[in-house]
Amino acid sequence: MTQQERNAAQRLRTTMAARSFHADRELLQESARELSSQYDTMKSEAERRLGTLFNASDYPTTLDGLFDLEVSYPTIEPPWECDQHRQ
Repeated sequence: MTQQERNAAQRLRTTMAARSFHADRELLQESARELSSQYDTMKSEAERRLGTLFNASDYPTTLDGLFDLEVSYPTIEPPWECDQHRQ
C-alpha cells in the first residue's frame, strides 16, 4: 500500500468516526432532553421516597448543559530529535 493510499484510508476512517460520533452526540442530546422533561417529576419522587433524608441541594436546579460529547483531533508532531535520526 502506498503512502497516498494509507493517507486516503486514514481520512476515510476519520470521516466515518466523525459521522458515528455525530450520531452518538445527537442520541445523547435527545436522551438528555427526555430526561430534562421528566426531571422535576423524578426529583419529587425522590423527595417522597427519601422523606427527611431528601436534600434539595443534592440535585441541580436544571440539567441544561450537563450532557454533551466533544472530540478533538490534536496534531501530533514527533520531537525535533526524531527528524535528525531520519537523515
